[in-house]
Amino acid sequence: MAPDTEQIERRRQRSFPPLEYPIFRDVAPKSAQNWIKGKRVQDGAEDLWRIHDNLYDLTDFVSAHPGGSEWITVTKGTDITEAFETHHLKGIAETLLPKYLIRKTTKPRNQPFTFKEDGFFRTLKLKVMAQLPDMPKDLRKKSDFVTDSLLLAVIVLSPLSCWGWRENFLLGATLTLLNSFFLCSVISCAHNYFHRSDS
Repeated sequence: MAPDTEQIERRRQRSFPPLEYPIFRDVAPKSAQNWIKGKRVQDGAEDLWRIHDNLYDLTDFVSAHPGGSEWITVTKGTDITEAFETHHLKGIAETLLPKYLIRKTTKPRNQPFTFKEDGFFRTLKLKVMAQLPDMPKDLRKKSDFVTDSLLLAVIVLSPLSCWGWRENFLLGATLTLLNSFFLCSVISCAHNYFHRSDS
């Protein structure tokens, strides 16, 4: 169902009234696909990638993106300024951008956030960058070990829980609760793997 454009023009954002109301916010079903479709209409990216007030064609960079190709593919036709600023700390991405520049955009950004050099975010970014060299180098190995151990515990406890229910109610309930704890933990830890590169 297409959105009622007249009704959308009358509605305003509550948190940021000067911004355009998201075009597909009230269209059922409310989904990520509808949200991104609305962004493509309102962001002024013209089927390219918008960062600040510039349009880029990142098509040739998709397979080389260190964070994985999906992030670039999914965001085509949208304003990716916030994602770009928050995920690229070292300044390397900024040096690659001019190669993919197409032109300036004509439409103002429909976002409340700014990234001024002396603003909050850029100041915080510099402070975080200063702390990164002090991070222990083996954190990823420790994280992998914990996640693998939790997964192994789930694999072992699952059949044990079934056996426990046949033997004794209290044993079965205890093993099931313990297995539930490890299963929830491994699911939480697995979230980290979605942020690792697939390139």
